[in-house]
Amino acid sequence: MKNILVVFLCAVFSLTLFAGEPSSPSNFVDGFVFFHGYMPEGNDAKLTKLRVRAWTTTPMGVFLDVDARADGNELQQLFFYRKNGWGEVRVGRVFLAGCYSTLPPFVSRTARYPNASFAMSAYATGIQISKKVGDWSILADVTGSSAATYKSAQFGRLESSARVQRAWKGGKFVAGTYQVSGDFVRLALDGSFKASATETFVALYHTDERVARQMAVLVTTEVDAWTHFKPHLQYDARQNGEIVYTAGVGLGSIKSWYLALDREFGDSDAFVARVQYRFYF
Repeated sequence: MKNILVVFLCAVFSLTLFAGEPSSPSNFVDGFVFFHGYMPEGNDAKLTKLRVRAWTTTPMGVFLDVDARADGNELQQLFFYRKNGWGEVRVGRVFLAGCYSTLPPFVSRTARYPNASFAMSAYATGIQISKKVGDWSILADVTGSSAATYKSAQFGRLESSARVQRAWKGGKFVAGTYQVSGDFVRLALDGSFKASATETFVALYHTDERVARQMAVLVTTEVDAWTHFKPHLQYDARQNGEIVYTAGVGLGSIKSWYLALDREFGDSDAFVARVQYRFYF
């Protein structure tokens, strides 16, 4: 299975080398590929993600999300969807509503992805419903076990999660989520707001799991100083008890080539860099 996924990724990579801009709405399939690697101080750089997302542009279709670097869990998402005036219904392996409380890795500004958030149990097989009413949006799902990979038994138990979000103009929003499984109950409150050239994302996470810090905090701020030069700060109070402060700069565009150069303080005391390339087909 792994070899097949690698071949698929290489094929998509070959077909998309010359596609630098988002595709037109007339395409039957849209998607993007992104890869990134880290280079912590004193260590060699290594590729940590090689991911493909593809979806059909029809009212009824398929969504695919594969990460060749996720050993043992390469198939992240594979679901069939149906869109209509009421909303969208998804059936298959989905990214759980309760885990949308942190921005995805391909739009993370800092070199190292934050660890305050719920890092595990993010995917499961079941039914997910998406609905938008004005400035409000709701995402909810009922699934099998989120502790299972796509290779293992999916329905040893039932789980549920949901997210409710209120959005405003300029990218501002506030959202609340929950996730309930046989292993934990997780709650989160997150939001984003802008003030002049500064954009800030704040999230609070709570879990009843046996961890060092049941209430974790994440704050990320980015300054739009110039088109391809954006300083950022991050406070990452993690559930393992560590607190990491990050100061750095992002060079390039998060939608194509992006380089993050950071200095971490606190429980982590090192320079770290991340290079990323994201392109569309």
